[in-house]
Amino acid sequence: MYGPDDQRLVDTLSDLNITLNKMDQASNNIAVTESAVNLTENEDERPCNDHREQLCEILHSRRAQYVIITLVVVDMIIVIAELLIDLKAVEVHHESHAPHILHYTSIAILSIFMIELFVKIYAMGLTFFKHKMEIFDGIVVTVSFALDIAFSGKEGAVDGIGLIVLLRLWRVTRIVNGIVLSVQIQADRKIEVLEKENSELKEELEQLKSKCEQLEVLVKIILNENII
Repeated sequence: MYGPDDQRLVDTLSDLNITLNKMDQASNNIAVTESAVNLTENEDERPCNDHREQLCEILHSRRAQYVIITLVVVDMIIVIAELLIDLKAVEVHHESHAPHILHYTSIAILSIFMIELFVKIYAMGLTFFKHKMEIFDGIVVTVSFALDIAFSGKEGAVDGIGLIVLLRLWRVTRIVNGIVLSVQIQADRKIEVLEKENSELKEELEQLKSKCEQLEVLVKIILNENII
């Protein structure tokens, strides 16, 4: 027959075993989470702090990225249409306003990208310049905008069709980079979620370790008192 003290020891050892199992499970979860973070982590983290954090959250939100991707796709269609017109692959009537509509729509989209760039620099501060993809995107947007403005309504002054095509292809670089940057931002958000989960698991593990230590002390006390 087990006495009360024996039953107490059995219960304590049972609690200790359960705690150790939980610790093992928590450790495994942390290892899996850290592995997932390492697989998707970029060399820099997206910086958001102080009163600019809200701007960062808006700029990097899923809805904002959908808007940017939509504008990038529209811009890509416009660039393709302009290339077809420039290369005479599509015949356009001399009095047609289509080329001008495409051109000014393109400038309007680039203006939105320029505004996004300035807001992003303000929100991220100097840390913006630590991100190579952001810098490259900013350069492409700025150059594309400047070239479109410089040659606005002056296609006749451009030295040959080759330069016109080159300017259009430069825009394609911005389109591709815009899509890549959007994908990278989504990956960064996933990393943040994984890091948060990892932090919570580590906190849970510390609590379990503390409880385990308390149980071990209790077991030693029971053994020292020669209860069994």
